[in-house]
Amino acid sequence: MNHQSHGTQARTGTSRRLSVAAAALTALLAGSALTLTANPALAAGAAPVFSESAIVHDINILNGEYGLCANGPVVRELPDERSLPENTVVTANVSQKQTFTLDAEDSLALDISQKATVRSSTAAGLPTAVQLDFSARGSAVSQKSESACRGNAWVSSATTFTFRTPVPLWATLSYTKMGKNHAEAYLHSTADGGSRPFEDVYSYGLKSSGSTTVLLPPGEYKGRLSGRSFLHETRATTSAAANGTVKIAFARVGSATAAPAGNAKAYVSLGAARSCTAHVLPAKLTSSSKRVKSVSKITFAVNGKTVKTLKGKRIKRGLAVRLPIRDDAQASVRVTVTPKKGKGKARTVTASYRPCS
Repeated sequence: MNHQSHGTQARTGTSRRLSVAAAALTALLAGSALTLTANPALAAGAAPVFSESAIVHDINILNGEYGLCANGPVVRELPDERSLPENTVVTANVSQKQTFTLDAEDSLALDISQKATVRSSTAAGLPTAVQLDFSARGSAVSQKSESACRGNAWVSSATTFTFRTPVPLWATLSYTKMGKNHAEAYLHSTADGGSRPFEDVYSYGLKSSGSTTVLLPPGEYKGRLSGRSFLHETRATTSAAANGTVKIAFARVGSATAAPAGNAKAYVSLGAARSCTAHVLPAKLTSSSKRVKSVSKITFAVNGKTVKTLKGKRIKRGLAVRLPIRDDAQASVRVTVTPKKGKGKARTVTASYRPCS
């Protein structure tokens, strides 16, 4: 399965060079520029899932009339590249101010900043998600309605990571953004030169969102999430704001996308995941004799098609049911429990599951 929503651009190809940070956690930058919050759920002594993970930043203000307008002093807050331990939340602030001056009556002051938060999570020795949230503001203040000086600015934040999975995983790369910025998520295999799989989702639009989903075979992968915001070239007083979220979420093949829910859960339980080896979804009838005796019919439907119906004596307490499902199909399951006459209204339970291939 590989899908994209409107506004997404995805491509496959040779791998890009990724910046690599030391795996060991180094001392964090002092002051307010970078903060880190650890998740106590990280098991002590557990082997890390992400072998290389880092958060990096860059920023610049450019003089469009260099040689005519003088550069003022740069006031910059730029955290160093730092390793990013898994199951943590890291917040960083990046900013820069600079003024370009023609004379005492003509100057253009630019200011741009961005706050970025990176979250990583793992469970049972596998990655579950990496997410970058960013928000930026930029402004230019001119002494005149239009300065002889002109300038522009940009700021970026990114996280890079490497991981190995021993089992197949679905990876969903997504972004949502508003304003003058560029949001991107990409992921590629390190095997065979990193050519396959290679997924990239990105946009330069003012307001857009998109996603793509890819099946990752067992192996080693590198990924990157980035958000870059802009203050476009100007001679006049102006301002801009932008924000976005970029994410890669991971899930086991056959796992639930929507957990079982509905008022028939007390009568029929659906599996937390489908079996990709047996090509079925397990279900089980209640062990309550009272509930079983009140039921006249149970219907199981997969993707809108009835695949099994139980009536009369076939409805047994604790009965195990196996619903056949194609490995390459997303599965939406609905179970309808019809009571005997006078025993109330029909009840349902529903769930959805990822494909196995």
